[in-house]
Amino acid sequence: MISEMRLHNTYDPNGIVKNDNRLQLIMEELVGDFFKSSTVDYWDIYDSLMNYGDEYFVIADFDDYVKKHNYLLDLYKDKYIFLKMSLVNIAKAGYFSSDRTIKEYYDDIWSKY
Repeated sequence: MISEMRLHNTYDPNGIVKNDNRLQLIMEELVGDFFKSSTVDYWDIYDSLMNYGDEYFVIADFDDYVKKHNYLLDLYKDKYIFLKMSLVNIAKAGYFSSDRTIKEYYDDIWSKY
């Protein structure tokens, strides 16, 4: 979907927001009174998404993100499955990459001197 929109230059974040009540509310809250007490200005985010092309297709991915988030919340409710997935993830991660990189750097460069 994203590759097609990029290829044919058909991505319209404003059109997607217009047809999604959740995104309409989020965009309104970014620049409305929702964050009024905050010292942070969210106009840059709004402009990037709505007026300057949303180059990372954040709005196009929003629905898939919400679905995946809800899926993960459901998994988290089953502690056994969540812990099993966590352990498998840790086991498959291998040793920490910066440790390996430093060792390789030492082996390839400094051990010769």
